[in-house]
Amino acid sequence: MVASPAPSYSSAEFVGLERRSDDRLHADVRVTMKNTGIFTDHRIINLSSGGLFIGTDRPLRLGTQVELTLRFDDPERVMTLRSSVIWENSLEDGKNPRGYGLRLSALRAEERDFIQQYVRRPKKP
Repeated sequence: MVASPAPSYSSAEFVGLERRSDDRLHADVRVTMKNTGIFTDHRIINLSSGGLFIGTDRPLRLGTQVELTLRFDDPERVMTLRSSVIWENSLEDGKNPRGYGLRLSALRAEERDFIQQYVRRPKKP
């Protein structure tokens, strides 16, 4: 049995960032069991603090508003949420990738519960 490679958190793996016509920034994140660490792996920004980590080399200013679409794979679900950049890791030191911590705004209790249950599920072999 071949082990799956660890997620790299590179933006090419699961995030699409684009500037919309009205100058909003939109992030599209495909959430799978492989990359659920975006919600849990970073001590500064994680689900318990109401956020997630987006790995990207693209420069973003603190306070940037980001419309965030989370596309969960199993069970399938799409959430579109508001967020803002509250933390930046601009140096890639081999332990932590470059990227940004996003605070989720107005996350409903039902959405938070879904995400928490999703990330706590045992990983399938």
